[in-house]
Amino acid sequence: MKKILITVIASMLAVMGYAQSSMLATLSQNGEISTFYGTQAFVDAYNAAEDGAVITLSSGSFSATDIKKGITIRGAGMGIDANSKTEPTILSGNFTIEIPEEVTSHLTIEGIYHNDKLNFSGTLKDLTLIRCRFKEIGMKKGNNLQNATFINCRITKNMGCGESGVTISYVNSIIVEPGSDGSSGDSSYSDYSNCIIIKSPMDNIYNSTFRNCIISGNGWIANNCSAYNCVWVGEKVGSPFNQVQNNTNTSDLYDAVFKTFTGKYTDDETYELTEEAKTKYLGLDGTQVGIYGGAIPYSATPSTPRIVKCDVAPKSSADGKLSIDIEVGDSE
Repeated sequence: MKKILITVIASMLAVMGYAQSSMLATLSQNGEISTFYGTQAFVDAYNAAEDGAVITLSSGSFSATDIKKGITIRGAGMGIDANSKTEPTILSGNFTIEIPEEVTSHLTIEGIYHNDKLNFSGTLKDLTLIRCRFKEIGMKKGNNLQNATFINCRITKNMGCGESGVTISYVNSIIVEPGSDGSSGDSSYSDYSNCIIIKSPMDNIYNSTFRNCIISGNGWIANNCSAYNCVWVGEKVGSPFNQVQNNTNTSDLYDAVFKTFTGKYTDDETYELTEEAKTKYLGLDGTQVGIYGGAIPYSATPSTPRIVKCDVAPKSSADGKLSIDIEVGDSE
């Protein structure tokens, strides 16, 4: 953990009342760093941001805003980090991501917890979401998501896939009800690698590839999908891969695969495999199936440095300066 002591002129700050641990957003662009405070800090930083800017948020609950710029947003994490005693960065309220096609900068979001609805609108290209937790994601009719990547994410209720032309990659993530809004089109494609998929039924997901995944649900994998080294779990052993043209998949009971998971999503579920399952069910690369195998094993800790605490002095010094103590947590 690193501590940074910043001294700024008091007149530059519109907030003199943040005495203990303050919610903070920093905006980095054009070689300069600006700071914003309070529940509206993210909104204020976003409004001041240009394409290509980086917004870093401390722990705390910030008001969300629609995003129409190609920026990078970095939070302190999507959950409580017991090691650093860090709380999550929460975005509160529904918001929409709609990046105009003329914007060349890509949107990247990392280390955010969101418990409302996120909507995708328009044609979004090259969106990257890393170690974020979303409750529900939807797409408006006629819109699509191209080359989107979810890494170490949790989507806990609904993942609307769009109607057509959608290409999404899920890597070491937990997805509840992908395509459950019935909008996954025949010209869409999704790639699931080392994921936990909780879905009922599965047969309305089309043109998808599943590798090294663990699937919990009812029904079967549609015949225009591919599946490799996957495990279907349930209360009884079934044959969900009958229509898939390979024989590298299997099925088993919950308690034979997971230590604690029994089919219902919760935020505190770890999805850890039993000791036997870790060596019995292996992916294409020889590591365990599920979120802890593969090239990017699941972690909730952001990969970039994060603001874990910001203490602002209750008043300025005699020479008109205000002391801010910012604690920055190390990334993985």
